[in-house]
Amino acid sequence: MRTSQTIGALASSLALANTQIKNPNLDSVNPHFKNRYASLGAILNAIRVPFAAQGLTLVQSINTDNGMVSVETTVMHTSGEFIAETVSMPFPERATVQTLGSICTYLRRYSAAAIAGIVGEEDEDGEQDRQDRTSSLAKPAPAPAKAAPAPRPIETVEAVKEPARPSAPADKYPDNWEGKAVVLRVAERKGKPVAIQIDGEHGTAWITTDVPEFVTLAKDAGEGTLELSRVNGTLTIMRWRQPNVTVPAPTTELPF
Repeated sequence: MRTSQTIGALASSLALANTQIKNPNLDSVNPHFKNRYASLGAILNAIRVPFAAQGLTLVQSINTDNGMVSVETTVMHTSGEFIAETVSMPFPERATVQTLGSICTYLRRYSAAAIAGIVGEEDEDGEQDRQDRTSSLAKPAPAPAKAAPAPRPIETVEAVKEPARPSAPADKYPDNWEGKAVVLRVAERKGKPVAIQIDGEHGTAWITTDVPEFVTLAKDAGEGTLELSRVNGTLTIMRWRQPNVTVPAPTTELPF
């Protein structure tokens, strides 16, 4: 953590601001884990007015050097005093601009909540830790008989080879398309985006994604209204619509 030479006035104002700050509303739901959390906007809205009333402001900057994504969060006081903290995580190989946006939002969300002393998600980690430790101390129960696997409507396969990429598109879809499609197959490829075979308005086609929520919908829902764009010659999922849910490719919000 970096600080100015003195933080007396800042500490006093921060203490007063903390008497007014309340934990933000949990306004978002993780479609994969089904837990609730506060979006970045909800966290900043909870902080902004109490901070301003005490002469405080919160600033966040982003850096992407040496294969790392870093967010520095600074709390500044009108006296010139400040405190700052930086958090970082590696930038994945073959990542898209949507991946960069989701990582930045994730780091900003947690950093802002931590430096303001608030909580922005349901606290399930502690309960899970207690359950894990209790289970490890309990006498092991006899192994249950293996039940017959439930039938799966969508086949998940380990792809041996990446689908061929001819110079011209192998499918009949336009470079930008939106419509209903049925999932035929999900090919999980180690270290590469997941390939999904669909059947839609222009026949069958292979599409790709590196967004976990889209993979889950492909396996569980098996169909949906998709918005596709051709990126580097490959159709890529940009948005997935269900009857009551719209899941966009993450640009500013992706809970981890």
